[in-house]
Amino acid sequence: MRLALATVFMITSALSMQTVAEAAPCGTWKAAMQEDEGGPRMTASVCVGTGDQPASLNVACGGKLFSMEYSPLDAEALPPDGNMEFKAKFAFFDGKRRLEVIGQYQAMNGVMEFQWKRGDVLTDMLKSEGTLSIEDASKHIAAATFPLTGAKAAIEKLEKTCK
Repeated sequence: MRLALATVFMITSALSMQTVAEAAPCGTWKAAMQEDEGGPRMTASVCVGTGDQPASLNVACGGKLFSMEYSPLDAEALPPDGNMEFKAKFAFFDGKRRLEVIGQYQAMNGVMEFQWKRGDVLTDMLKSEGTLSIEDASKHIAAATFPLTGAKAAIEKLEKTCK
């Protein structure tokens, strides 16, 4: 019995360590294949915060467009006031430039979604250094700041896969 319990403990510990080792740390951008509705696709992503639901940005491309899914720290509060059609103007700031973009709640994934042309200013902002702050002009969603560490390499890797 002791041997069986010890074996179960060792297997569980090994699996837990493997899961932790495979998980990317928050604060550094990465580009990797992620499962999506239409199958696997390349995504550049970063997260901030701790716990089970850190704030995150996930950028993917399709044709000449980029799309970004933004999950704030308080993602359980989405959509604001239960409004499944929630749209708001968001300000993106990289320390030098400020850009306003309309975001729309995406019910399927429970995130705010933004779309823009691949060569637009937001792409350049993501490739810059420092941080990227996101603020909801309607004040329904708390502001968040994401590091841009590794973002340029992740976005460029993503761009190579865009069709």
